[in-house]
Amino acid sequence: MAPNGKKVVAALKRLVKLGLSDEQIAIGIGQQMPGGAHPSSMSVYRWRIGKNKPREMYGWAILEMDKVQKESVG
Repeated sequence: MAPNGKKVVAALKRLVKLGLSDEQIAIGIGQQMPGGAHPSSMSVYRWRIGKNKPREMYGWAILEMDKVQKESVG
């Protein structure tokens, strides 16, 4: 089951609001992927503005990053 697209976009916006750049988000996604595969920062930007949708595996990684950030902020 694919992650909810609206939740992924909201998570990306929250991550940016917390001070992460699109590049940092792309690298963070890569840290969760086998072999370190990661999207470009431009892809992250396009997902965040709603122009494109991330692949399912990237969507789950974004939601996980958001969850970790929420837990670390408190």
